[in-house]
Parts: sequence; structure tokens; C-alpha cells
Amino acid sequence: MKIIEKIPFYLSFIFLIILVVSFNFYYQYGDDFIFLNLLREKNIFEVIVHQYMTWDGRHLSFAGLFQIIGFAYLGPFLSLFLGLIALGIGVWYLLKTIIDDIQYIDFVSIFVLFLIGLLPFYKDVLFWQTGIVYLYIFLQSTIIIFLYRNKNLKSNILIYIFIFFLSLNSQNFNLAVLSYLWCFDLLKGDFNFFEKKRTIYTLLIFLGTLVVSLAPGNFVRIANGTDSIPQWSNAFIMAGVYFKAFNYCKYLFFAGMFGGLFLTGNNKKPFKGEFIPFLTAAVMSLTPFVLYPDLARVRVFFSLGAFLFFAGILIGKLIIYNFSKLRVLASIFIFVGLVVFFNQFFLLKEHCSEIKKREEFLLSNSSSKNLIIPKILKNEALFIIRSPDYEKEWKQEFLEYYHFRVY
Repeated sequence: MKIIEKIPFYLSFIFLIILVVSFNFYYQYGDDFIFLNLLREKNIFEVIVHQYMTWDGRHLSFAGLFQIIGFAYLGPFLSLFLGLIALGIGVWYLLKTIIDDIQYIDFVSIFVLFLIGLLPFYKDVLFWQTGIVYLYIFLQSTIIIFLYRNKNLKSNILIYIFIFFLSLNSQNFNLAVLSYLWCFDLLKGDFNFFEKKRTIYTLLIFLGTLVVSLAPGNFVRIANGTDSIPQWSNAFIMAGVYFKAFNYCKYLFFAGMFGGLFLTGNNKKPFKGEFIPFLTAAVMSLTPFVLYPDLARVRVFFSLGAFLFFAGILIGKLIIYNFSKLRVLASIFIFVGLVVFFNQFFLLKEHCSEIKKREEFLLSNSSSKNLIIPKILKNEALFIIRSPDYEKEWKQEFLEYYHFRVY
């Protein structure tokens, strides 16, 4: 491979280094303090049960377990780093289902294209220790697809048990996985509803989804007004959910198209409808949030964006089959993403310096009876991380963590 053809890899490598270094400037906020306070009183498995009973069913999953292990033992930097690795493995698994001869040097560039498209989600799924759970959920989902598509794997009771635990996952990701698997087999003309493997996988995924959906914590949140009553009858609300979701995920789709142009030189021509299963999975993953639009926060659109990325790759492959002249386009896309994130890096460093000063002030004045918490003014250009406002949100959990008296 010529030096010029390695430019996307070199740019991608620089991007990854800056991203990992930026984890040093991460600070904890929001739900992070809830987990940290729980772990002072309970062990890991007690926290899992507590969260399942009072908050969300997905805490029974591998993703929920790894999330809490991160709070208990790893700390922010390692948690974010392992989340990045989990995301990379998930992207690799899905790439292997559509591209047999993917080269590692090309994978790095494809992965960074994914990360660039993911920029609008950074403050919800990457630069937030609680949000790392979505990256593990994505990995769980891709492993199910990989196991199902692996024709050399002989299913047995241990594999089925493993699939069940993988299916203790987010409802929208499970729906996306089933949509993808069924749609793919239909398009390939290999669909038989009563085929043993498909039937067992489908039943296990439905069973896992049922266990997650019937978690007592879901009903506690609804009873406490945390989640809203379904508003699916309003067509404008439904359309609004889809518009908002696609607005955040469009960058992942176009990043995928650049990835498709980037990879076409090493791969055979895809059949024309190969992107449809990914597109179907993406759209179907939004169904729960059309029924419950008030749950449609930015981070839950991650499932839509992830599958749109791979749909974009296959559409890019359909557009052109000689990528050598277009590799420069992938290089430009990665370079622009690198410049944007490089700017965010310095803004993040400056912002987190102010956060550190404030927390030092809090600790040095912990005996004060009437302590006013100074507010941090975030630079509006910094969009990859939230600015914690302890005056209004999460005040109780934050103060409790730092041993202030909370009234």
C-alpha cells in the first residue's frame, strides 16, 4: 500500500490518541453520583438488584454489570477507555458480517469515521461514565448478530444460555437485532419461520426483552412521574421523534457512506438490497420512542445511528467500486473531524480546569453552613460534554458524595 493510501490511517491514529488523552479531563456528574453513593452502602450485585427494582431492567445485563464494575473499581479514565474498546469490537463484529477481508489498517479508519459521526452523542454515550452502558449494549447486540450469522458455529445449550443473557438488553436494540436478522434472511431467500436456530434465537430475544421490560423499576419510574404516559396517538409527536433522531444521526450515515467508498477496492460487489436490513433495523429501533416520545432522549438514538452507519457503508459500496481516487475524500472527512475534535479538546481542557477549581473550593469549605456553589459558565462551542449545574440538578447526590449535609 502506497504512503498516500495510508493517510486515512495516520489521521485516524492521531484522532484516537487525542480522544484517549482527553479522557484525563473527564469529570463525573449527573447519574454518576447516584452510582457512587449506592456503592458506598451496597456491593455490586446489590446495586444491580436495586437498580432493576427501582430504575431500569437493563441493569441485569452484561452491560449493566460492566457499567457498575467501572464505578466500583476502574474509575472514569479506564471506564471510558474500555467503553471505547467495546465500541470498537462492536463495529468490528458488524463489519465482519458484511466484509470478510477487512484489513486492520482499514478498520482503524472506518472506526474513526464512526467516531466522527458520533460527535453529537459524545456527551451522552462517551464522555459520561453512566452513558458508557450504551456502548456495552451495542456490543451485546452485535455479538448476537455475529453468532447468528456465523455458519461455522454449532448451537448448543451453552450458546443458547449465552444468547439469553445477551438479550437482557435495551428494548430498542433487541428490536433492531430481530428486524435485521429477519430482513436479511428474507432478502437472501433463506427465510423459514420454523428453522430451529432462527426460532430459538427469536424466542430467547423476546424472552430477554420481556424480562427487561417487566422490571419493577420501570413501573416505579412511571408511578413517580419520571416517565410519561404514551402519546402515540399524536402523529405530529411521532414525526417529531423521527425528525429529531435523524437530525442527530445524519452524520453517522454520511460517515458510513465515506466508509463504503473507502472499502470498495478490496471487496466484491454487494447485492443491491444488502443495506436494507441495516436500514430496517435502524428505523425499527425507534419504535419504542414513538410510543413513548418523552423517553426519546438523544442517547437512545444511538441505536438508530449505529445501524444507519452500516447502511451507509453498503450504500457507499453501491455508488462506486474503484475507491483509489476517492480515498482522498475519506482523508478529508477524517481531517475535518480531527480539526473539530482538536478544538473541542482544548475547550474541554480549559472547562475541566474550572470544574477542578470549583470542587477544590467545595472541599476546602465543607464546614460552611451557607455555602453558595459557584456556577461554571460553559463555552457554548464545547458540545462534547455537559456543564454540571449543581445548583439545580443532582444537587443532593453531589453534596452527599462529598459528605455535605443534605436537607
